[in-house]
Formats: sequence, structure tokens, C-alpha cells
Amino acid sequence: MKKIILAVSMLVAMAVVFGLPSIVMAGIPPVSCTTDADCDDINDCTDDTCDVGETDECVFTNNDTNACDDGDVCTNDACMSGACTGTLIDCNDGDACTTDLCISLLGCATIPTICDDTIACTNDSCDIATGCVFTPDDTLCDDTIACTNDSCYQAAGCVFTPDDTLCDDSNVCTDDSCDQMAGCMNAPDCSLDPSCDLGSGPGCSAIGGVDATTIMAGNCFTGKIGTTGVSGVNPNGRPATDTDGDGCTDSLEKCINSSLVGFCSDVDVDDCDSDPGDGGEDIIYIPGATEGQKNSQQNFEVIFQSGPCAISECSDHMDNEATPDGLIDYPNDPQCDSFSDDDESS
Repeated sequence: MKKIILAVSMLVAMAVVFGLPSIVMAGIPPVSCTTDADCDDINDCTDDTCDVGETDECVFTNNDTNACDDGDVCTNDACMSGACTGTLIDCNDGDACTTDLCISLLGCATIPTICDDTIACTNDSCDIATGCVFTPDDTLCDDTIACTNDSCYQAAGCVFTPDDTLCDDSNVCTDDSCDQMAGCMNAPDCSLDPSCDLGSGPGCSAIGGVDATTIMAGNCFTGKIGTTGVSGVNPNGRPATDTDGDGCTDSLEKCINSSLVGFCSDVDVDDCDSDPGDGGEDIIYIPGATEGQKNSQQNFEVIFQSGPCAISECSDHMDNEATPDGLIDYPNDPQCDSFSDDDESS
């Protein structure tokens, strides 16, 4: 006790000599006191009293019901065993679209969440209950290829899937497919259907066309048939019989008529004479070079004079009669007057 009194006495002396604030103001309670006001340990969690008349000394009693403040706005403060203890406050605002935090000098703060999955075809948004939402949008995917199904997937982004069914040209003689880069491909294939191999009937195959961009009405030959003309080769040029004397052999006339498949009129004396242009032509026949064994293969070119013409009932390689008679087209069916006859039943 003597040591404590001596220490306090020295502090009092220093305060007097050097002009220091009172010991009570400095937060060091005096050993002795006369009133409660003389006792202050600068601790909100103690009750400071003076034991007047007994020991005349300060008594500091823990009181956890006292309010206290640790100076940090990010804590809820309470007295525990005589010490001010802070518990971190909850800054959660209940919004999944914000990042919540506490700054010691300011308190709670929120930072908006940026939702971006870097996928160009998703609509990025934020739901306050669940957070970021990335919704695929197929309309944002377009490869400009008409025959692909354009889809958006959250993980992969745009996916372009070729769909052959979108390339159906209603032509049984073309192989329809979708190329992811080029689009629809409609490749002639005479093996797809019996009706396609028209060139094998009369022994003639059309191997090219003046305008071979379109295969008309589902008919194709070994080559292509055009809308304004056709080129071909007659492999059966012998015997060189010319029954009507028009300058074209009978086999060549069959070949040309088969290649035309009823476009315009039949090859006749006016069409196949040696002096085209003298009137009456439906076609211009241009003889080509002969080739093959014994020069039996005759090349030719035909140009339509009446413009694009339609396939008729007597040239479509079908039995069009209500009651089929098994006879198909001119000249096999006597009901057909010519390749251009459009009524096979009379």
C-alpha cells in the first residue's frame, strides 16, 4: 500500500511541476477519493464509485448492462466481463445483385453486381432473389445460311446446325443437302428414282444444256436439261436411216425428242432440215461432230425458238390415263399425237 501511495504522490508532484492535467483527467483514478466523481477508469463497462467512510478508495465494478462504444460503426457493442466487445454488424441488404460490405468510418455499403458471361447470344440480367441470370436468345444467332438451325446455348454460344430438310426442292431427282458454309446443295442424281433416268429410254443421254441451271419438273438425264435448250449425244447413230428425209437420222430424231421431253414441238422436217431459218422451226438444230467407233455417236445442240416450254402428258414418262393402259407417252401410246400432246387419253 505504501508503494502505491508513493507512486501516486510522485504523479501529483509531476503534475504540479510540469503543469500536467490532473490525474483524474488523465484517466488514472486516485487511490483515495471523497466522492464518486473522483473515480473514473474511462471504461464504460464498469460502475465507478468511492467507498466513502470506509476505505475512501475508488471501487470499479464490472457491469455488463452498461452501454459502450468501441468507435467502430461496423460493430454492435456490448459489455462482456467488464470489457466493451464489438460484434460485426450484418450489412446484407437481401439483394443478390449487390456485394455488401462495411467500411469502419462509413458503415454499410453496397456494390452493384456486374452480370456478364461473355456469351454474345445471351441476355444478361440480375434477379434480386437469385443473382445473375443468363438467358439464351436464338434470335441473336444468324449465320445468314437459310438451311441451318441457329441456336444459342449458354455454355457454347451460337451453334449452327445444318438441316437437310430445309433444302427440299420438291425434285425427286436431286440429292438435297445443307452445307454449313454454302447453304442448300441440290445435286442431280438420276439413281434416286426410276422416273429420273429418262435418258436411257430411247438410247440417248442429254449431257449438257445451253441453260443448265435448272432441272425442269423433276426430270434429269445423265447430264442436265436446260430451259432454253439442250446439248446431247446420240450413241446409236447407226443405221443412218432418215425416214422423213429431213437431214436427221431416225435415231437422232428420237434422241433429240427424248432430250427435249416434250419441250415445244417434235423434231420434224422443218426443224431438222439443212437450211434452218426458212420458216416453221420450233427449234434450231445444230449438228455436232461425230465420234466413237465407226463415228456412230452423234453430238448435237438444240435451241428452243418458242421460249421455255412445259412438259406435256405425252412426254412426262408417266401413264396419265384415268385407267392406266400400260402405254406411256409418244410414240408408244397411240393416244398421243406427238411429244407436245398434253392429253394422253385421247
